[in-house]
Amino acid sequence: MYLKNFSLALVAALLCIVPARLIEAGGFATARFGSEWGHVTANHPTTIYYNPAGMALGVGTRIFFEGIVAYRQASYERPAGAIGNVSDSQVGTPTDGIAANSGTGRLSNVLGSPFLGVVTDFGIEGLGVGAAFFVPFGGQAQWDQNNNFKNSSQFPGAVDGPQRWSTIEGSIRALYGSVGAAYRLKGPRLSFGTTLNIVQQDLNTIRARNPTGTDNLVQPDGTVVEGRSLLDASATTLAIGAGVIWQPTKHSWLGFSYQSKPGFGETRLPGTLSNKFGVTPVDAVDVDFIHNMPDLFRIGGRIQTSSNVEFRVSGAYTRWSSYENQCLIDNTNPDANCELDENGGLNDETVGALVNVHRNWNDNFTVGVGMSYWADKDLELVVGGKFDSNAVPDETLD
Repeated sequence: MYLKNFSLALVAALLCIVPARLIEAGGFATARFGSEWGHVTANHPTTIYYNPAGMALGVGTRIFFEGIVAYRQASYERPAGAIGNVSDSQVGTPTDGIAANSGTGRLSNVLGSPFLGVVTDFGIEGLGVGAAFFVPFGGQAQWDQNNNFKNSSQFPGAVDGPQRWSTIEGSIRALYGSVGAAYRLKGPRLSFGTTLNIVQQDLNTIRARNPTGTDNLVQPDGTVVEGRSLLDASATTLAIGAGVIWQPTKHSWLGFSYQSKPGFGETRLPGTLSNKFGVTPVDAVDVDFIHNMPDLFRIGGRIQTSSNVEFRVSGAYTRWSSYENQCLIDNTNPDANCELDENGGLNDETVGALVNVHRNWNDNFTVGVGMSYWADKDLELVVGGKFDSNAVPDETLD
């Protein structure tokens, strides 16, 4: 409920067991804060991200805090046929170790995403100035351990589950600290606004590896060869947002906004890659993690058909096709690059690249509809829904 000069909203949303296949839809975009209030034509504090022009539509000072909590379950089945080399006489997986390198991995994680924002007009009609902290991109996972191998000396790595060659646990996030301003021209009923975003990008992941890049567990003499790789990288970049809202009639609004890529293109996250293979000591190297985040466009409208009923429609287009590769290079090599072939593979032009994960994601779109009904001036009933198209091809699902 908004008061004339001050508002405070506290919202908690609980999303229960969501099928893992649904989570892939919009890549790792997590901008669900504000729910139906977070609209491209709204005057809500979350418009500092959805459309900064909306900051000029409200009156007084508005403060909004939200915590979204999600509970997620997922599973992964690795068949015995996926094991690279089953052998009792050479490097590989012994026949009595097949269960250590195959089977079912599961995760059960609780995830959270905050939003904290404030917008004010400083007593000046048509002005909106705001600041906010939120996480529009992010993902994390921690897979359950396989207790059957908890104290195994023969196959100690198997405790982290059969999916460990792709992931044991990890996170990738873009945390935004945004400041912005907007102004409304009363005559043409046109609002426009812009934001500057300070983006803290973080990546942390650990997975099973060995020196040959295979899934071998032991030497013929039983010596453990399986190891671990830990990548920890981060960078601070900038991004901008801009938008307009036009009010063609007293009770209707149309809006359009744009959010740039963090870093305005390819982003390098300096960090450290630490490897521990078998019984060898830990080896650490300075690296750059290179990827290319998406930019996105939003459009929408809302109309009040009576004093207590409002309908909304919105659409968004996110250019996830820019997320082609996740490339890791040795940043101690001044000539290091990620010159890759069309399938994301290393070629003769590649220098100093340690590994590349080919993503080849697709652009995705989101459409949403919603409505509000005011039972009285202090009670708003809201309903809405959204559909996300799939950005992640099956062949690069991780």
